[in-house]
Amino acid sequence: MASLDRFFEWLLWQSVQVAGFSLLVAAAYKLTPRESEVVVLLAYGRTLAIIARDLQIAKGTARTHIESIYRKLGVHKQQELIDLVEGFQA
Repeated sequence: MASLDRFFEWLLWQSVQVAGFSLLVAAAYKLTPRESEVVVLLAYGRTLAIIARDLQIAKGTARTHIESIYRKLGVHKQQELIDLVEGFQA
């Protein structure tokens, strides 16, 4: 039971880190407030369809935000964005 508790603590910590680093990346790269929301979801591995659903925006709008984020961050794929967020040093 204790090891399961430690696992969930670790999992929660990882989740907090992803969100925090995503927001640091958003600030460093001067993302808009909406792009900042999208970059957090992308860093969690969410798909375009899920991002559109969760933010209650059209898929085309979500795609536009994602393309803008990729351009500003200089990445071409979601995994590159995730790697950038995970390795980000403020």
